Amino acid sequence: MLVRYRGAVHAREGSCDANYERDDRLRAARPRVGRPTVSIKPKQVGGLKSQGLSWRRIARALRIGTASAMRLYRSIDKACSNTQGVDP
Repeated sequence: MLVRYRGAVHAREGSCDANYERDDRLRAARPRVGRPTVSIKPKQVGGLKSQGLSWRRIARALRIGTASAMRLYRSIDKACSNTQGVDP
């Protein structure tokens, strides 16, 4: 079985499984790096937009990017349009 590992392709054998498991444990123990995740609900963006705020003001208030705010707002429109034609 060929496995891609750190940019190289290796043949994975039974004796190497311990090494892969050890690497997985070490990777899980490392602290996370990069941008922190932000959990903003589309309804939050919709509420601010209904108050008449601009995209920039909404983005600043929620501490997200302008394009992210627009994307979340569009996801509300798509969710509403998918449920309009369905009878309960």
